[in-house]
Amino acid sequence: MGHLDRQLVVALRGHRTRRGRDVEERLGQERHYSDLKSRCGMFVAAGYGDRYPDTVTRQEILDYVRGVPDAAPRTMRNHKTAVCEFFNWLLDRQHVVANPAAGIKKRMLPRDPKKEIQFLTLEQVTRYLRSAERYDPELVAHEIVQLIAGVRADDEMADFSAEFVHPQTKEVVIPAAVAKTEAREVIDGLEENFWAWWKAYAIGN
Repeated sequence: MGHLDRQLVVALRGHRTRRGRDVEERLGQERHYSDLKSRCGMFVAAGYGDRYPDTVTRQEILDYVRGVPDAAPRTMRNHKTAVCEFFNWLLDRQHVVANPAAGIKKRMLPRDPKKEIQFLTLEQVTRYLRSAERYDPELVAHEIVQLIAGVRADDEMADFSAEFVHPQTKEVVIPAAVAKTEAREVIDGLEENFWAWWKAYAIGN
């Protein structure tokens, strides 16, 4: 095992070169690796560069993550993930016998504050759609499916198709393969204003 003759700052250089190639070849995620590299560099620069990897403790990593300046809870978790991946890489190459970051649980880090769900007012929606009508008419149909029909923006709109909208039966049908619930969903009882907007702006009309 070669872990006693390799300080963290030296190991990081190898990690940046080899891990970068591994990630980019396997996943094509250059940005993902860039983020990992930056966070690992911050950890090493925070006073751990001259340390040997097997001397770093879980508590030290936890203290470091909790102390990242001006960091939101999500950012702390991202730093913990980066350090954990770095030590996994060291473990794979037998520079350490265990990953000290692996024992840091989510419950040990601050939680994200719960945010109150907010709703757009009728005036805000009207102003937004009128602007879309003027500057980007092709966007209108896409937006009313979310704003009026309630189709989930993040989970379902990426694969949404105009074929899901059925004016004859006054329904919007989300197939199981697209629905967040993984079950076929039927949205009915929509207000007439939805159908008026759809008739005016649906693609192909």
